[in-house]
Amino acid sequence: MEIMNLARMEMSLKGIQVQELARQVRVAANTVSTWFGRGEIPEAMLGAVVEAIDSPRLSETRCSQCKGNAFPTRYLDNVDAHPMVAINKASREIKEWTDLVGSAIDTITNRPKGVIFSEQEEQLLIRFENETADLITSMKTVLIRFQECYNRPVVATMNRHVAKLEQSGYCSVTKKKAAPYKQSC
Repeated sequence: MEIMNLARMEMSLKGIQVQELARQVRVAANTVSTWFGRGEIPEAMLGAVVEAIDSPRLSETRCSQCKGNAFPTRYLDNVDAHPMVAINKASREIKEWTDLVGSAIDTITNRPKGVIFSEQEEQLLIRFENETADLITSMKTVLIRFQECYNRPVVATMNRHVAKLEQSGYCSVTKKKAAPYKQSC
């Protein structure tokens, strides 16, 4: 329901009518009206709807709810909307993360899988994990603020990123049965 309410709000803010959304997602206007009446967009159409509305907030909310998303982040609606604010916040997060990298590396170097860390090591790793999560959210916020302020396309940026990962061999281009995960530690 959160997605539907947000879709309605974003459509209202952007002046998008049901007929326009229907045209963009290539369905009949009464189909879109039915979705809104039921309070649910079919999963198969959700991506097209989010892209048609072109709202970073809606996109980020959808991603935060994706079942396959290993690390969902949230739209930061209580941060000033100007990209410079987001960049400054991300810069601070980078510094905090960088300050912990060396200690985290030292803690896990030559440690076998399943090792039990001391209380001090555990606290350090938790701080490092928390800073990593903060950094991811801050970086995504920078991209979102660029779209909101300067109409920079977040979806296109993510598509370029995925293409770069595929080109470099970090992820598969074709969907095939994944090889069993092999831990290297």
